[in-house]
Amino acid sequence: MTPGYSGMMLEVDLGQRRAEGRPIDEDVRRSLLGGNGLGAWALYHTLAPGVDAFSPENPLIFCTGPLSGTLAPITPKMCAFAKSPLTGGYMDSISSAQLGTELKCAGYDLLLIRGAAETPTYLRIDDDRVSFEDARSLCGSSTFEAQETIRAAMGDASARVLAIGPAGENRVRYAAILGEHRAFGGGGLGAVMGSKRLKAIVARGTGVVSAHDREGLFNCARRFMARVRQSRAATVLTSFGTPVHTMILQKLGGLPTRNFQTGVIAGAEKLSGEVMRETYTKKVIACPSCMTPCGMVTEVREGEYGGTSTLGPEFQAIATLGSLLGHDRLDAVIALDRLCDELGVGQCSVGNVIAFAMECRERGLLSRTDLDGLDLHFGNHQAAFELVGKIARREGIGDLLAEGVKKASEQLGRGTEDFACEVKGMEMTGFEPRSLKSQAIGFAISNRGPIHNEVRPLAEFFSAVDWNRPEGVGRLAKTLSDWTALANCLVWCLSAERVLDFKPWPVMVELVRLVTGYDVDEASLVTVGERVQTIERLINVREGLTRSADRLPKRFVREALPEGMKKGVRVPQETLDAWLDEYYTARGWNDNGIPTSETVDRLGLRALLEA
Repeated sequence: MTPGYSGMMLEVDLGQRRAEGRPIDEDVRRSLLGGNGLGAWALYHTLAPGVDAFSPENPLIFCTGPLSGTLAPITPKMCAFAKSPLTGGYMDSISSAQLGTELKCAGYDLLLIRGAAETPTYLRIDDDRVSFEDARSLCGSSTFEAQETIRAAMGDASARVLAIGPAGENRVRYAAILGEHRAFGGGGLGAVMGSKRLKAIVARGTGVVSAHDREGLFNCARRFMARVRQSRAATVLTSFGTPVHTMILQKLGGLPTRNFQTGVIAGAEKLSGEVMRETYTKKVIACPSCMTPCGMVTEVREGEYGGTSTLGPEFQAIATLGSLLGHDRLDAVIALDRLCDELGVGQCSVGNVIAFAMECRERGLLSRTDLDGLDLHFGNHQAAFELVGKIARREGIGDLLAEGVKKASEQLGRGTEDFACEVKGMEMTGFEPRSLKSQAIGFAISNRGPIHNEVRPLAEFFSAVDWNRPEGVGRLAKTLSDWTALANCLVWCLSAERVLDFKPWPVMVELVRLVTGYDVDEASLVTVGERVQTIERLINVREGLTRSADRLPKRFVREALPEGMKKGVRVPQETLDAWLDEYYTARGWNDNGIPTSETVDRLGLRALLEA
């Protein structure tokens, strides 16, 4: 068996209550490595075109990477996949939940779940023993309650559990899956899990993951630690976590505020990483195997949210649950962060949905009666807190808002599409794409919908491209999105790139060689990234998502930023079109964004996709 892999997938049919191990072909592993590569390949082969996202025929897939369970110095994560209830197309989500390592140690690189259980169920994996357990008593419980109850039933406090909350059970289209305090938060995979009546998955593995060159991997980890100790970026991350972005974006005029009506907020410093560290942080923790601890455990000690504690909030939560809602109360963000995790609600999506509803209310398109009596306006964090619960339970106005911004706008009409901030049906993340053009192109081209890591936010500061001209942006976006795809195949933490001064290719090459023994170089790894991006795209093409879906919300195209450093800036459609033309050409896709037959052959995909 190739080091770094078990070489097996676990295929589960919930309806038939059957589980079977199946080998993963060596050529598939070598061509796609793991993570997003193996997951996209499995989704391509098991998702029939046109299947409803809540159908039992929509597979739910979890995949590890070759680094999982090894001494690799960069946190190995886990990927999840399905057809999205929000976009109707390809969806992946990545989490630091530790079930991935347990799954690998149990002997599986990939978990493929089909069908739907007749009654609420949780899946238990103990090495090669798989059982289907009764979860009826867990219905309605929070994600944390479900995890603790299952651990207690197993008599093992260290067992790794993924669980959904009420939002997933009620098929909120942006429901999340939680493992410990780490979420698969994007695209509604928790709702897919809920549609299968699968409350949780628990795994324990006693195996050991081998590496081709264990001593070399250990030495690589030692060198990486030395770089961490010398890295200013690592020092900043361990001091303030990702919330350090708050004031950076405020100064750039790119902090999403009041449903993206502007990119600055008065009192931004109250939402900063510095204030969070000084006032609310209890301790700093790291993900498993990570040498750069950036997770902040916070606690609100007094006031209306007193007694609330959470792991976070990350910057994305500060932006989408704070400034996007027009308030500067970090204690409210902490409370909202915790509530979303308990109920299993995707934070970025629910923040965008509430901001959209607030703008509808302030424009007179939703009345207070429509909103179940809530005084929903920008700045009212108390109303937002109450609304999250309504959404998770689909109560009253929460039933409409549980559908997401796009579907809610389609039902409301009356011009709401002009300020419905979504791409491919998925809500925005916490970066303003008019201020950061890297995000504008990244949001448009991403196969899953807007994600800030498709093209790095800092690309504008370390690339030679002139972002005010149409030339070069599309080619750079192709290069950076290949980089993203490869990182997500391994599956490593993208924050590590800051320690590496955004030059990760040499370390990627070294890690793949040390762990798997594959004789790779930078060019062959770039090809892996190209393959993954193309498989994802082919899934979307089958679902009817082509060039017309690669767009930006009307607000960013038509409305210029009204204030801040980037005052007067927007993203004209002709600029976006020029970027897309160049991006498609660089990828070998046609003018409609469809991969050509020649590109499929050049990448060696035909055999992988026809097998």
